[in-house]
This record gives sequence, structure tokens and C-alpha cells, in this order.
Amino acid sequence: MLAGRDADEVPRQLKQHALLRRRTESLVAVQPLEEVADIDTERGQESTPIVVDGVMYLTTAWSMLKAYDIKSGEQLWAYDPKVDRAKGADACCDVVNRGAAYADGLIFYNTLDNLTVAGDAETGKPLWKAKLGDINKGETMTMAPIVVKGKVLVGSSGGEMGDVRVLTGSRPRPARCPRRRAG
Repeated sequence: MLAGRDADEVPRQLKQHALLRRRTESLVAVQPLEEVADIDTERGQESTPIVVDGVMYLTTAWSMLKAYDIKSGEQLWAYDPKVDRAKGADACCDVVNRGAAYADGLIFYNTLDNLTVAGDAETGKPLWKAKLGDINKGETMTMAPIVVKGKVLVGSSGGEMGDVRVLTGSRPRPARCPRRRAG
């Protein structure tokens, strides 16, 4: 029995799930593998790629960012922020990176050692960086940034830390968001 569900609702939902699963399996079965790219690391991968105007942006372990042409599969550029590999032992969540965000010709991503980077989406060249923490204190950033109305939202890794920051302006300055108090 599914918690919180009406007894009559469960069989209908199971039937819908079975139909969806059959449709999904039939779609997957006809899709051939078209491209494979070597991402140069055997460490954990947790990034969700994003595609903008025919370019796929992908972050990989050690906070590397890569861009691929989705038609040819050709790697267009790669950027390695050169995170100190010795600091991997200090990371709470391994050396993964969870992705990037795109807005107005810029690609935004975080590095394990607490930099938020804005790069030119065509070249990967960093245009600005904001230092938001200290990996020597166990602070890391592996989340994918979120861009809302011209503001880049980022936060520390590990949800228990509860640190969210907003970067604004042409010269980014961290602005801490107020936390709500429980109760």
C-alpha cells in the first residue's frame, strides 16, 4: 500500500506506471548510441549536461567544464580551473560537480575550492570569478548554479550547511541571503 493514497487510486497509478514503462522501453530500444566522449577522469560524475544553441556544456570531476557540438560530437573547448588535487580528501562529497547554468552568452559553474566562475560560452574563457569559501576549512561547492533574473544563486555543498549566496552586478560581490528561523 502506498502511504497517503486512496485504496482505489493505487491500481490506477500502477496501471499508468506500467503503460509509461512500456512506452519508455520501446522508445529507448530504437534510439541508437550516436556519440561517446571521453571525459578524462574515472572519478564520480554527477553533472546534468545543458544544451544551448547546439552546444552541450558538461562539468566533470575536479570542476572541469567542457563544451561539445551536439551535431558532430566534436569537443569545442575545455577549461580546467586546476583545483588542487590534494584537496580532494577535504571534500565532503568527493570531487564531483553537478553542472552549469547559462544566461546571456555566459556559462556559470562552481569549483570544488569555492569559486563561482562566469565564462564566455563560446570560448570557455573565464570572465570573472568570485571566491565564496575556503576549502582548507572543509568548505566546498559542487552544486550547479541557478540564474534567476540576472542573479546567480549558489551555495555550499552539503545541505546541512544552509549557506546560500546571490551574486549581483558586473563585479560580483557575495550577498548572503537571510535564513528563516525554525518555529
